[in-house]
Amino acid sequence: MNKYFKTFITNNCDTDEDGFLRVDRILAHMAETSTLHSNALGLSIDEIRKNHYGWMLINWELEIEEYPRLNETINLVTWTSGFNKFYARREFLMLDLKDNIIAKASSLWVFLDINKRKPIRIPTNITKKYSILEEKNFSEFSRIEIQGELTFNSDEFKVNLEDLDENNHVNNIKYIEWLFLGLSDMQKEYKIRKLAINYKKELLMNDCVHTQIVEGKDANILYHKILTEDNLNALACSFWEKKETSN
Repeated sequence: MNKYFKTFITNNCDTDEDGFLRVDRILAHMAETSTLHSNALGLSIDEIRKNHYGWMLINWELEIEEYPRLNETINLVTWTSGFNKFYARREFLMLDLKDNIIAKASSLWVFLDINKRKPIRIPTNITKKYSILEEKNFSEFSRIEIQGELTFNSDEFKVNLEDLDENNHVNNIKYIEWLFLGLSDMQKEYKIRKLAINYKKELLMNDCVHTQIVEGKDANILYHKILTEDNLNALACSFWEKKETSN
């Protein structure tokens, strides 16, 4: 199976107040498609956990050409673009019904011994089940270097049960939701065109978290931090464009 395809229809739970698919839901649908792909190959989360294995996401790179609207039918495509010892790279395309690319993403995952919480070499009986297509949406993942002035520092909040995934750490999509704390006014006039996120250190139940936003020298670029005390758990960079005004 070279590429895996999924079709879905956007709904109210996935869209913002303007009726467009939210950024966190774009990535959530992509992540779900990768899970379905692995399931179809006999490599479900439950199956690999029998050997105390698991996957942890460490990078997203996303570019959005056009935001899907409420009740729009969308096609998603995913494939594996490479393995390297402990790591696997996966690509995604989001297409409209005319096969126009409306969003694309690349992701990088590390393979873990989930009991020891340490990376291990991906077994060949797993890698051989995936077909490798060396088609990459981005040549490399962003190296995020923060430059600018701190403009937002959230109150501290605690990780709770609903934030966790099957590996008992915070689901990677939760981080995306938290990036937008303090940006409700900006989101009324601007939309994200590009987003890069690097996951640095996992978050666990009852961890106390806060977020920070740094405005870049270019006003359309923001840097985001997710922290526990002074420890950096995730780092992101977002590029924004002004929304079109309707007449």
